[in-house]
Amino acid sequence: MGISLSAFARLRGVTPSAVSQAVRRGILQKSVLADGTIDADAAMVEWDANTSPYRGGSGRSGADLSNIDQTIRGARAMREAYEAKLAELEYKRKIGEVVPVQEMRDSLRETGRRVGERLSVIAARVTPVVAGLGGRHEDIYAAIEAEVNEVRDELARLGESENGKHHA
Repeated sequence: MGISLSAFARLRGVTPSAVSQAVRRGILQKSVLADGTIDADAAMVEWDANTSPYRGGSGRSGADLSNIDQTIRGARAMREAYEAKLAELEYKRKIGEVVPVQEMRDSLRETGRRVGERLSVIAARVTPVVAGLGGRHEDIYAAIEAEVNEVRDELARLGESENGKHHA
Protein backbone atom coordinates (compact mmCIF):
# COMPACT_ATOMS: atom_id res chain seq x y z
CA MET A 1 0.00 0.00 0.00
CA GLY A 2 1.26 3.44 -0.91
CA ILE A 3 0.57 6.94 0.34
CA SER A 4 -2.27 9.28 -0.55
CA LEU A 5 -2.01 11.91 -3.26
CA SER A 6 -2.09 14.59 -0.58
CA ALA A 7 0.72 12.94 1.39
CA PHE A 8 2.84 12.69 -1.77
CA ALA A 9 2.10 16.35 -2.55
CA ARG A 10 3.39 17.35 0.91
CA LEU A 11 6.45 15.15 0.44
CA ARG A 12 7.12 16.62 -2.98
CA GLY A 13 6.37 20.19 -1.89
CA VAL A 14 3.58 20.73 -4.40
CA THR A 15 -0.19 21.07 -4.20
CA PRO A 16 -2.47 18.03 -4.22
CA SER A 17 -4.03 19.32 -7.44
CA ALA A 18 -0.59 19.30 -9.10
CA VAL A 19 -0.24 15.61 -8.21
CA SER A 20 -3.77 14.88 -9.53
CA GLN A 21 -2.92 16.65 -12.80
CA ALA A 22 0.33 14.68 -13.08
CA VAL A 23 -1.65 11.43 -12.75
CA ARG A 24 -4.27 12.56 -15.33
CA ARG A 25 -1.58 13.69 -17.81
CA GLY A 26 0.36 10.45 -17.44
CA ILE A 27 3.37 12.05 -15.78
CA LEU A 28 2.88 9.61 -12.94
CA GLN A 29 1.86 6.18 -14.29
CA LYS A 30 4.01 3.36 -12.95
CA SER A 31 3.97 4.78 -9.42
CA VAL A 32 0.16 4.86 -9.15
CA LEU A 33 -0.96 1.66 -7.42
CA ALA A 34 -4.18 -0.27 -8.09
CA ASP A 35 -5.84 1.14 -4.96
CA GLY A 36 -5.21 4.72 -6.18
CA THR A 37 -2.38 5.40 -3.72
CA ILE A 38 1.15 6.40 -4.72
CA ASP A 39 4.43 4.48 -4.35
CA ALA A 40 6.40 7.48 -3.05
CA ASP A 41 9.90 6.32 -4.08
CA ALA A 42 8.82 5.37 -7.60
CA ALA A 43 6.76 8.56 -7.91
CA MET A 44 9.76 10.73 -6.99
CA VAL A 45 11.83 9.11 -9.75
CA GLU A 46 8.97 9.29 -12.24
CA TRP A 47 8.23 12.93 -11.36
CA ASP A 48 11.89 13.93 -11.79
CA ALA A 49 12.13 12.10 -15.11
CA ASN A 50 8.91 13.53 -16.58
CA THR A 51 8.80 17.11 -15.31
CA SER A 52 10.97 20.20 -15.29
CA PRO A 53 10.93 22.96 -12.70
CA TYR A 54 11.07 25.40 -15.61
CA ARG A 55 8.02 25.88 -17.82
CA GLY A 56 8.81 25.77 -21.49
CA GLY A 57 12.26 24.24 -20.92
CA SER A 58 15.43 25.96 -19.87
CA GLY A 59 18.17 24.33 -21.89
CA ARG A 60 19.72 23.10 -18.64
CA SER A 61 21.02 19.62 -18.15
CA GLY A 62 19.40 17.11 -15.79
CA ALA A 63 22.36 17.52 -13.41
CA ASP A 64 21.76 21.27 -13.22
CA LEU A 65 18.06 20.71 -12.47
CA SER A 66 18.95 18.13 -9.83
CA ASN A 67 21.26 20.65 -8.14
CA ILE A 68 18.52 23.27 -8.21
CA ASP A 69 16.06 20.77 -6.74
CA GLN A 70 18.54 19.95 -3.95
CA THR A 71 19.06 23.67 -3.29
CA ILE A 72 15.32 24.23 -3.05
CA ARG A 73 14.93 21.26 -0.71
CA GLY A 74 17.83 22.51 1.40
CA ALA A 75 16.28 25.98 1.62
CA ARG A 76 12.95 24.46 2.66
CA ALA A 77 14.66 22.35 5.31
CA MET A 78 16.49 25.42 6.65
CA ARG A 79 13.25 27.41 6.73
CA GLU A 80 11.44 24.62 8.54
CA ALA A 81 14.28 24.28 11.06
CA TYR A 82 14.22 28.06 11.64
CA GLU A 83 10.43 28.03 12.10
CA ALA A 84 10.75 25.13 14.56
CA LYS A 85 13.36 27.04 16.57
CA LEU A 86 11.12 30.13 16.65
CA ALA A 87 8.18 28.02 17.80
CA GLU A 88 10.32 26.43 20.52
CA LEU A 89 11.54 29.86 21.65
CA GLU A 90 7.98 31.21 21.76
CA TYR A 91 6.87 28.16 23.76
CA LYS A 92 9.72 28.61 26.24
CA ARG A 93 8.84 32.31 26.55
CA LYS A 94 5.20 31.46 27.27
CA ILE A 95 6.07 28.97 30.01
CA GLY A 96 8.54 31.42 31.55
CA GLU A 97 11.69 29.49 30.72
CA VAL A 98 13.16 32.40 28.75
CA VAL A 99 12.67 36.12 29.22
CA PRO A 100 13.32 38.96 26.75
CA VAL A 101 16.64 40.68 27.47
CA GLN A 102 15.10 44.14 27.81
CA GLU A 103 12.55 42.83 30.31
CA MET A 104 15.39 41.33 32.37
CA ARG A 105 17.39 44.57 32.21
CA ASP A 106 14.36 46.57 33.34
CA SER A 107 13.76 44.17 36.21
CA LEU A 108 17.38 44.33 37.33
CA ARG A 109 17.37 48.11 37.09
CA GLU A 110 14.23 48.28 39.27
CA THR A 111 15.71 45.84 41.80
CA GLY A 112 18.90 47.89 41.95
CA ARG A 113 16.89 51.06 42.50
CA ARG A 114 14.98 49.48 45.39
CA VAL A 115 18.18 48.16 46.98
CA GLY A 116 19.73 51.60 46.66
CA GLU A 117 16.73 53.26 48.34
CA ARG A 118 16.84 50.76 51.22
CA LEU A 119 20.58 51.27 51.67
CA SER A 120 20.13 55.06 51.71
CA VAL A 121 18.00 55.02 54.85
CA ILE A 122 20.18 52.61 56.88
CA ALA A 123 22.40 55.36 58.29
CA ALA A 124 19.43 57.47 59.43
CA ARG A 125 17.69 54.47 61.04
CA VAL A 126 20.72 52.90 62.74
CA THR A 127 22.52 56.03 63.96
CA PRO A 128 20.22 56.70 66.97
CA VAL A 129 20.48 53.07 68.07
CA VAL A 130 24.27 53.03 67.87
CA ALA A 131 24.50 56.51 69.43
CA GLY A 132 22.58 55.19 72.43
CA LEU A 133 25.46 52.81 72.98
CA GLY A 134 27.86 55.78 73.31
CA GLY A 135 29.79 58.03 70.95
CA ARG A 136 29.11 61.17 68.96
CA HIS A 137 25.99 61.04 66.82
CA GLU A 138 27.59 62.84 63.84
CA ASP A 139 30.65 60.55 63.76
CA ILE A 140 28.52 57.41 63.89
CA TYR A 141 26.24 58.71 61.13
CA ALA A 142 29.22 59.63 58.90
CA ALA A 143 30.80 56.18 59.35
CA ILE A 144 27.56 54.32 58.54
CA GLU A 145 26.79 56.63 55.61
CA ALA A 146 30.29 56.14 54.14
CA GLU A 147 29.89 52.35 54.31
CA VAL A 148 26.42 52.46 52.73
CA ASN A 149 27.66 54.73 49.93
CA GLU A 150 30.55 52.38 49.23
CA VAL A 151 28.10 49.46 48.91
CA ARG A 152 25.84 51.53 46.62
CA ASP A 153 28.79 52.44 44.40
CA GLU A 154 29.77 48.78 44.21
CA LEU A 155 26.22 47.82 43.21
CA ALA A 156 26.18 50.55 40.57
CA ARG A 157 29.39 49.16 39.04
CA LEU A 158 27.70 45.77 38.70
CA GLY A 159 25.25 47.39 36.25
CA GLU A 160 27.99 48.59 33.92
CA SER A 161 28.34 46.87 30.59
CA GLU A 162 31.56 45.56 29.11
CA ASN A 163 32.00 48.74 27.09
CA GLY A 164 31.84 50.90 30.18
CA LYS A 165 28.31 52.28 29.70
CA HIS A 166 26.08 52.36 32.73
CA HIS A 167 22.70 50.55 32.45
CA ALA A 168 21.06 51.76 35.65
